[in-house]
Amino acid sequence: MGALNSIRFSINITQVNQGSGGTFLVLNYSDRNTPSVYNEYVKGDLSNDKLEKSFVIIEFESGEILSFENPTECSLRETPETATFGDTKYTRYNVFFMHPVTKKEFAIFQQHKIKKIVYQFGDRSTSREIDTSRKKDLRIVDYLHNAFNCIDLETIYELKVKPSSELDLTEVSVDEYSEVIIGTWGAKMNGVTIEMQLDSANNALFILNGDKEVKGTYKISGSNFIFFGEASNQISPIETFLTDMIVIEDNAVGKDITYSRIK
Repeated sequence: MGALNSIRFSINITQVNQGSGGTFLVLNYSDRNTPSVYNEYVKGDLSNDKLEKSFVIIEFESGEILSFENPTECSLRETPETATFGDTKYTRYNVFFMHPVTKKEFAIFQQHKIKKIVYQFGDRSTSREIDTSRKKDLRIVDYLHNAFNCIDLETIYELKVKPSSELDLTEVSVDEYSEVIIGTWGAKMNGVTIEMQLDSANNALFILNGDKEVKGTYKISGSNFIFFGEASNQISPIETFLTDMIVIEDNAVGKDITYSRIK
């Protein structure tokens, strides 16, 4: 759903494949500077390593605050174009920010109107406070609220993992891994939800965003989880194994993935 649009800033809630591929908060920020200043930003404030630390904070009229950190993506999305205004040349740049939104978070967008947006892309921090006493800002707030309410909450896919208060965090010994790992587990990585189903016959099924399936078999060898899939095989060291939580190092993405047991 499109929302607040201007020359420099836009905010949207976007669903991939009608929600089966995830629901995301998307912000686009655009500005222009002289080419020399732009090049300085790209190498400094807007370098890739700093953009990874970008965040967005949204305050609602109800007083509730949502914080979106560790984005799925934050990047200089488009090739900048140089234009001339008077005797001065300017280079426009665009920053693209995307972060997954949970059903609980999105319910807040639907129930309450936005009051303030604070965003930092790289090392450049700024904010937009909406003053509903101004007709223009009031129209913006109403437009956003109406746009967000066009999305059916039931299309937002969520894993039904155990609540943190119910997790059994007893440490599992290596010789118990093969037995305790049987069951259904859930994880989230870069905005993608992963459901891992493992049975006693060593069959493995991974379901991504409640839609795409990856089938194969598995085995436990020492403290390694070994997956044999149709497309590829993978050995993933188990970093931590608790009764209802597993941390597995995924060599394919170079990150640890934390799985919690499904209810």
